[in-house]
Amino acid sequence: MSLHSLNSAFQYWSKRAQSSINELPAPVVAVSTAITVSFVAWQLVGKSKRRPANAPPVVPHYIPYFGHGIQMTRDPEKFIEECRETYGDVFEIYSFGHSMIVVTGKKIVECFRAGEEVLSFQEGIEEVLPVRHLTEISYDKQRQQAGPDFPMEKNPIIKVVRNNFKSHQISIYHDRMVDAVERCFAKDLQFQPGENSTEIDASVVLQKMVARISSQVFAGEKYAENEVLIDALANYALSMFRAGIVESLLPQPMADYLVRHYLPLGQHISTTVDEVLPMVEEIKNKEAKDGQTQPTHFMHMMIHTPGADDHVQTSEEVAFWMKDIAFASIHTTSIFLGFALHDLSDRPDIQTILRNEVAEARAKHGTITPDITTDLPIMDSFFRESLRLGSDYVGFRHKAMRDFMLSDGMLIPKGATVGLAVRDAHTNPELQDIGERNVPLNQLDPYRFVGRRSKKSTAVGQDLLTFGVGHHACPGRFFASQEIRYMLACILEKYDIRASTTSGKRAPNMLALGMVQLVSSQPLIFTKRT
Repeated sequence: MSLHSLNSAFQYWSKRAQSSINELPAPVVAVSTAITVSFVAWQLVGKSKRRPANAPPVVPHYIPYFGHGIQMTRDPEKFIEECRETYGDVFEIYSFGHSMIVVTGKKIVECFRAGEEVLSFQEGIEEVLPVRHLTEISYDKQRQQAGPDFPMEKNPIIKVVRNNFKSHQISIYHDRMVDAVERCFAKDLQFQPGENSTEIDASVVLQKMVARISSQVFAGEKYAENEVLIDALANYALSMFRAGIVESLLPQPMADYLVRHYLPLGQHISTTVDEVLPMVEEIKNKEAKDGQTQPTHFMHMMIHTPGADDHVQTSEEVAFWMKDIAFASIHTTSIFLGFALHDLSDRPDIQTILRNEVAEARAKHGTITPDITTDLPIMDSFFRESLRLGSDYVGFRHKAMRDFMLSDGMLIPKGATVGLAVRDAHTNPELQDIGERNVPLNQLDPYRFVGRRSKKSTAVGQDLLTFGVGHHACPGRFFASQEIRYMLACILEKYDIRASTTSGKRAPNMLALGMVQLVSSQPLIFTKRT
């Protein structure tokens, strides 16, 4: 639950977001297309700059605009490996109209540790998904607390999560998580009367299921059945990414017009604020009368947290933050859970192993609760493997705020866009221990990390970069990991999972821009266990 989630979130919805263009009125599409052609042509004309001698080597390309995008889309793993072998750990590529410095291997950790003032993740994401701008043009009642005037380290969401969502602090949410998951099975997994099997699109259904959990955890038990808020939270991310695609394709005036008048981003923000605001005001009024009370959910904690510029937040500002915590958590959790379920879809052997482990834990404890999932070492190892293999080929986009020199003297110039080759690091034998079973690093081994205390699913480092590294490590990973393990345990107890592909094999992940793996929209088959 941090800005790192925005990276995969933007990429995840890009293919779906493209369909939003087709939903616009025909005259709007026609005019927009003409303007876009001119705009892209203008973007392709630029002045060459003299490159420093120690700048990253440029990988040659021969197709205007698309550049290396075609090679990346076909086989990103092979392309990055060949570039690394030919040009070294750091090189510059050109893809879909944009240049990017790609960092691989041990240099990735150097970038993570450079600091936001040197390599800014916030500004890197803003280039491709201008959340601040899109929010301002869609919803004019509140200002997004982001940008130069609002230091990232003072972001209220990050402060609250970092201070209240450590592994030993999240037990207060267990009952709500249990209740929400039961509601998920009752409301979101639909079976026809008399049928024991159903097909689900994990990329859609899991968004709703995780939103159902988040509504209780972040806004309180009273929102357990608030379908209006749950729908708004689940759909907010999709609307934001559709708006981001429009902004990236068109000149800003045209894009802004389309976002304002044809996309429901502002509507989802308004709905979220309207639903949460009465609760925030009720708490504030009660505390003004009876004194401050101990917070039991995220929005209550936000009431007691200063804004990013240290001011005391109004009720409206507090309610406005609800969309951001949903944006940062719901998508990330659902995509990781989706990867894991697809990984199991053609591996009944692993399903049996995990199911037996859950059964042993139930026999030992008498029940299965979120905290008991810490007693499932194979489940945790499997989840870490799923995270490792589902990572971005190139992700964690950063913007160089000033010249930055790597340990080998390579210069990343001010203004450069930097992308990190995460999947390459995760399958690099120099960085990743292959484990006792000697299963190749490009294959899934549920036992790879069993018995290795320093290799839990929440342990970050150069061999697991999904949650970031160091100070920038996602502070919400403890809660997210427990939530996913618990949902997996509950699903495996109730259902067998199969792929719906003709071959019966796992549906391959989709790719966005040739860089990021996406949860397949190929349905999964859930069959009730007898």
